[in-house]
Amino acid sequence: MIQLVSEDATFTVEILAPHLEWHALHLSPVDFYVSTDTAKYCGTAFTLESISALMDRYAASGECGHGLYFWASNLIVLKDFELETFQTTGRELISTGELSQALSQLTE
Repeated sequence: MIQLVSEDATFTVEILAPHLEWHALHLSPVDFYVSTDTAKYCGTAFTLESISALMDRYAASGECGHGLYFWASNLIVLKDFELETFQTTGRELISTGELSQALSQLTE
């Protein structure tokens, strides 16, 4: 797990990717958490490349109408999987009030 703390320590982003090489992440979805002082949210990050690769795999396997569609809960599409992109996205989602709309809040 990779944990990023915001500069002002108001939120953290935890990227759950211990089994993948960082340079290969653009082809696989990545689960992550965003934690604030009051709540923790979960999501799955994709890039356009990872969605395309997944749909190609579905076309071959027959899943999702032989690759005709794709869906995922708590899906967010990122430009890339750079650490700064995760951190900036977390900050944006919080500052715009979209965090609770884009991701699911975890309950304990």
